[in-house]
Amino acid sequence: MSNQSKPVYLKLRDMIAAAIIDGRYAEGEMLPSVRALAAEEGANPLTVAKAYQQFQNDGLVEDDYRDLLNFEKSSRYDDRQKAALRWTEAIVWDLQAGDHLWAELHKYYSEDELTELGYFVAITMGQQRWLRTMNVDHHKVLAGGSGSMAPGFETPEAAAKSKAAPDYWAHKTPPRAAE
Repeated sequence: MSNQSKPVYLKLRDMIAAAIIDGRYAEGEMLPSVRALAAEEGANPLTVAKAYQQFQNDGLVEDDYRDLLNFEKSSRYDDRQKAALRWTEAIVWDLQAGDHLWAELHKYYSEDELTELGYFVAITMGQQRWLRTMNVDHHKVLAGGSGSMAPGFETPEAAAKSKAAPDYWAHKTPPRAAE
């Protein structure tokens, strides 16, 4: 199937897979939410959701992530938790926090709670964003020792060897693509 005749959701799936293989998303790193990726790519959120669904159908996305990627429609989270996830999404992906978001947040959280939640998100999730912004690969953090952020990525050479290995997770062919 030529790229021109390929459905948009499959093009998005291929784009995301290429970003994973290229190292723009590290192993275990959460992919952008449906809304964030749709805004970034100028795509319909339903199309992005279908691309993510394709990863799930292929067994490449963990089930817990499914609810986080599309938390708005998830029955796993209540309204208060969804508000916190919207706040987290705005911080992590640098999205506009408009009046509607602030009104919803204040419905469930005090200023102190919002500050604490925002600080927690900035410290934990922001670390990954900071690493990407600074173009710091995982092997550069505490490099050369057992404290390195990712086993097999302690040095640039080890990272290159790990990524070149035939069993590297990002080289896995989705089952449907193999058909």
